[in-house]
Amino acid sequence: MDLRLAPLQTARLRLEPLTAETARAIVSGDLSGLTAAGLTAADGWPHEDTADGLAMAGKGGYPPGWLITADGAAEAVHAPAPRSSGMNPTPAS
Repeated sequence: MDLRLAPLQTARLRLEPLTAETARAIVSGDLSGLTAAGLTAADGWPHEDTADGLAMAGKGGYPPGWLITADGAAEAVHAPAPRSSGMNPTPAS
């Protein structure tokens, strides 16, 4: 199932859904997709562990998550944690 997500806007932040293609590009160090989307990378982004997290999601077959932006600059990525990590436990029934 291909999940289609829409951007989410708050008063300060915008969460842009990441495609697998964009996530792979970020992992490889190619940030040209940001420019194509009218975004820039904030100072110091991507962080040292950004590529690791995106690569883990891709290898595990999980969606890459959200690109968190402020004033048009990418600042972080929020990706869902795999259920087996214990960070996102299965809800009790």
